[in-house]
Amino acid sequence: GFYEFSFYQFLIICFLTFIFSYLSYKYVEVLFAKFSTKLFFGLMFLIVTISCAIFINKESLIGYKKIPDIYSRPILGLKSHFEGIVEKFGSTEKEPSFLLVGNSHALMLKPFFNQIGQKQNFSFYSLTCDGYPPIEGIKVNQKNDIENLQFAKNLSPLTNQYIDKVSLVIIAVNNFNDFNIPIRQLADTLLKNNKKLIIINSFPTLEEVNILKVNKGYINKIGKLQKDNRDSLDILMIKKLANEYKNVFYYDLSKKHFFDNAPFYNDTLIYYDSNHLNHYGSTKLADEIADDFYNFLKEYLK
Repeated sequence: GFYEFSFYQFLIICFLTFIFSYLSYKYVEVLFAKFSTKLFFGLMFLIVTISCAIFINKESLIGYKKIPDIYSRPILGLKSHFEGIVEKFGSTEKEPSFLLVGNSHALMLKPFFNQIGQKQNFSFYSLTCDGYPPIEGIKVNQKNDIENLQFAKNLSPLTNQYIDKVSLVIIAVNNFNDFNIPIRQLADTLLKNNKKLIIINSFPTLEEVNILKVNKGYINKIGKLQKDNRDSLDILMIKKLANEYKNVFYYDLSKKHFFDNAPFYNDTLIYYDSNHLNHYGSTKLADEIADDFYNFLKEYLK
């Protein structure tokens, strides 16, 4: 995250903590012990007042400003990601046209779908999880993430309930190879019930850089980052699966020119970390490719 320290920073912090503790004891605590009660509380009041004034005015004093949430964290669809509650997005007065599922990549595409849905007058259900899509048959991923695996497994019956309500499922994940088998199983189930599956080849993942910390703001200071080569393997497996199933289709976000200078677009930050679009980036992507995407999607909403 934004506030992580490196190993060397950690050592420096430990060293300085020890030094300042010693200096505090020798030159502050011993000295204050000699003061009268009245003088002691007077000095304490002065120190607290100065500290509060510095804290209140810290932004102007050190030139730091908090990065707005639209650039630094997920905002939309958190209940249907962390709380196991299915949410409805888009033009919510309309009957939902599909179910959006996936991992945190699907979470960060909720603003994209929501904005297009509001513009094109459709709605959709969504249920997502960290690390894994909430579908049957998922196995532990390369990160050995057991806790999120269990959370996603527990939600798969709820996913099935909402699959029964729609004729189209859209899934978005990164590291597609981790979920190739369960997504095939999903495609089989949908085919037997005359339902369709759209696989989104998601936005690119980038080289591992703590973007918020290094860039220190949402205006470009560090330039574009290298894209992860694994993303090009995902689309090959997705195409193979789509060729094998007559009810499976795909849309490739990863090659859109919108991402040519990722993690920035027009010098504004569109990622909150190396693996995820931010809220601003997701809505801006909708601004840029809404017509193209909807022309693709509407063929499967019938």
